[in-house]
Amino acid sequence: MQLCVTSLSKQQSKFIRIFNVIRMAGTSMNLIRYSAYACISLICSTALAAEWKNPDQPTTGERQNPVRSQPATQPAPRVTQAPSTQPVDLSGRLGVEVNWVCELEHTYNDKGSGGAQDVKFFQPVLPPGYSMLGGYAQGNHDSPSGCVLAVRPRNEASKALLQPPANWQQIWTDKNSGAQMDGSIWHPVASSPDYVCLGSVAKQGYSQPNLPNYACVHECLVEEVPTGSYLWSDAGTGASQAITIYELHNSNSFYTIPSHNAPRTLFDIRRNTGCKF
Repeated sequence: MQLCVTSLSKQQSKFIRIFNVIRMAGTSMNLIRYSAYACISLICSTALAAEWKNPDQPTTGERQNPVRSQPATQPAPRVTQAPSTQPVDLSGRLGVEVNWVCELEHTYNDKGSGGAQDVKFFQPVLPPGYSMLGGYAQGNHDSPSGCVLAVRPRNEASKALLQPPANWQQIWTDKNSGAQMDGSIWHPVASSPDYVCLGSVAKQGYSQPNLPNYACVHECLVEEVPTGSYLWSDAGTGASQAITIYELHNSNSFYTIPSHNAPRTLFDIRRNTGCKF
């Protein structure tokens, strides 16, 4: 821009100088001579102006790229990670610890009932912090020859996997059987469809059991197992109600059916006592 202004100022000075020369010339010869000088000077100035090129001005045929203003720098947006749709594996964090309890106390037997088979029932004497999953039964009147499984939460969060029963359902009584002891068999009722009460219990007398240390377990700890051979039935006892007792092999407890018809499957605790949700 400075170069352009300088060139125009030089041309203006030359025209003024030519005008003064013409005015001062006294003769026509002098006028002609000075006019020729002026024309030559004008032609040279025009040529110089034509040769000068503005560096910001595009040449003929050259496409000028528009100058785009740069956007103001903005902070990068914070990326929030989408929640995973994969199932959460809580195994190792939620689960129960198991313990085989071999100290058992006698609760009922059918001695004197006249039944085709003998049976004797027990319940575990639990270590501190453990819950029972059911009683223990054996097909004779001897001292206990086996153990039964007890469970406790693996940690504080795992306490939710065990729930006390909401109620108890009477499955059988030995009334009219002629047994020396009065006794009955009961099965707990879970407080929620998400929980399963596995084993039944037998007791002396006909009143409802009072077992605050009985636990129904979350369904994640349960598996369906084929029904094995029965352990005992009321056949020959003369009792008013029919029952059949089946052993639960994983927990070594027993399950009572109020009939002589065998179910195809039963529910027992899984051998892997951790849960996945």
